[in-house]
Amino acid sequence: MRKIFYTASVVVATIGLILLEAQASRANDPKLPPQKWALLVGVNDYTHFSDLEYCQSDVEGLSKSLVEVGFSKDNVTLLTDNARQRHHLPFKNNIKRQLQLLLATVREQDMVVVAFSGHGLHLSGTSYLCPADSLLGEPTKTMVSLDTVYQMLQSCPARQKLLLIDACRNDPGLPGAKNVVMFKNAQEFVASLGQPPEGILLLTSCKEGQRSVEDPKFGHGVFLHFLMEGLKGAADVNRNGMISLFELYMYSELRTKTYVRNTCNLIQTPVMKGEIAGVYDIGTVPDRFTRPIETETLSWPADQPEPEATAATLSPTAPASRSRPDFDHLGIKAAIVQADEYFIQGKFSEAIDAYSTVI
Repeated sequence: MRKIFYTASVVVATIGLILLEAQASRANDPKLPPQKWALLVGVNDYTHFSDLEYCQSDVEGLSKSLVEVGFSKDNVTLLTDNARQRHHLPFKNNIKRQLQLLLATVREQDMVVVAFSGHGLHLSGTSYLCPADSLLGEPTKTMVSLDTVYQMLQSCPARQKLLLIDACRNDPGLPGAKNVVMFKNAQEFVASLGQPPEGILLLTSCKEGQRSVEDPKFGHGVFLHFLMEGLKGAADVNRNGMISLFELYMYSELRTKTYVRNTCNLIQTPVMKGEIAGVYDIGTVPDRFTRPIETETLSWPADQPEPEATAATLSPTAPASRSRPDFDHLGIKAAIVQADEYFIQGKFSEAIDAYSTVI
């Protein structure tokens, strides 16, 4: 009887392993359509640090924008102060747990976006993202180290991984009090980010020594506002109906630094770091924001008589002599191809210059 029971147990276990292997194989089948996943964390209300104002609205708006460009609503997880479920509140344990759950779900052909909007600190040589329950004296217990996030993303099989950080907005010291040490640690946070590990792209809202500006008119941080505007279609530079990560970065970088310079007399320059293989297509331009193809009719010069309509000019097969001319001979398409190639190679400055030439 024991022998029969043992044999049956072995058979059941073997079948279970076969099913698990088959499920894993099917999950990584390149023929299955790739999925896009996102974990978005926004913290306004801090227990021990000064509060922020627009971080929650930033990630809520970013969530809607990602869904509009093709992310499944079920694949986007939000952690904010007003979350209805406790496990979606932006506490340290929740952030780590939700990141673990998300990364355990993705496949090799998928894309992962992790975004954090809140305070960031650099303490004792380590960079930390600050959840709502952060304590300055206990960073390892109450904060999420950037190294931990990098390690978790590196272990994820997804080929496309983007970490977006907007964490240098205001002095993180206690409300009503200036804390020079805290401010210094916050300023050092951006400087400490450095180059991300292989396979991960890092997009930050500002450079070292700069501040990430918020604007009440937008109800968002300026950088996140223009990032979302780009996702709505404004970033589609080559007008192919798709928004690539580089197009999104180029648009938000230019608009952010221009707006902040003109309205606040400050400098804020978003930065993208990391190596990239292939083209990151974030999503499809929403239909209601699709720009018209450049085929509009040119007006006839006012000082010249317009020719009379003839059978030839009215014929659908006649050449469109008054339509916008083809600019291929100017090398515009070649410049776009060159810019894309620079982007694939991780030469972001050269890519920006090439796209600027196109514009």
